[in-house]
Amino acid sequence: KLLGYANPFVKINGYRLTYQNIIKFKLSTKGFRPTISIQFIDPDDMFDADFPKDGDLIEVYLRSPNNEKFKKIRIDFDIITISAVPQNSGTNYNMKGIMKIPDLLSDITLGYPSESSYNHLLEVCDALEIGFASNITDTTDQMPRFNAKNTIQEFIHKTVETSYKDETSFFTSYVDLWYYFNFVEVNKCFQTEGAL
Repeated sequence: KLLGYANPFVKINGYRLTYQNIIKFKLSTKGFRPTISIQFIDPDDMFDADFPKDGDLIEVYLRSPNNEKFKKIRIDFDIITISAVPQNSGTNYNMKGIMKIPDLLSDITLGYPSESSYNHLLEVCDALEIGFASNITDTTDQMPRFNAKNTIQEFIHKTVETSYKDETSFFTSYVDLWYYFNFVEVNKCFQTEGAL
């Protein structure tokens, strides 16, 4: 019941970090995908035989004291940078990671028949096996779309940038902490009752 509640539960390459050894932990939703920054001490040199490398996993689990108000967070991060400084008390590690979404950065050729950008993005999310959430129900920009020699992420960004609903709509997108791709019509957010 207490796992991930008082402190983040973190595993790297299968090794569990104790909360006493975590110096700094930062989970950020700034940008297209969530990122993590973690600093910890390894007093037992458990990574000597299996040193973390770029692309290895940081597994994170966080739990709220109020499960009805805040959902649990369970994310895998690909390590993108790592540094290690030996000290008397053990090795001090600094790692940064980005949410792991298989095939997102793959160069996969895609071709979709004439449909709206909304439906094309929905199909991409199905292929990536991530969720889809939006504050609209469709766009009015039916056309065929192709992705050649670009990553899936680039295709998503270009599709969002060129999405059209009407003269007052503009869009942004991001992946949230629960692996949902959010396709947001920004102007609609400002028209919500009670919005500043």
